[in-house]
Amino acid sequence: KLLEKANLLTSGIGLPLPVVPGDFNAIRLGTQEITRWGMYPESMGIVADFFCRVLVQRENPEKLKSAVKEFRKQFQKLHFIRA
Repeated sequence: KLLEKANLLTSGIGLPLPVVPGDFNAIRLGTQEITRWGMYPESMGIVADFFCRVLVQRENPEKLKSAVKEFRKQFQKLHFIRA
């Protein structure tokens, strides 16, 4: 929920671990989407930094939202699609 407030969209996924009431105990990134939008391995360090700032450093996700939008502007063309 914090990630979504920063415009970082993920999917929840259950793991064979104890249940987290009202939530998932893991998140999944859509690597197909990352590739389809033209991001490269170098881009993932920036994405990881956004995640770290929200989840580890507890930075206000609303304050990160504009930085995430600005980063995403670089990736406007779809790749690997059939015409």
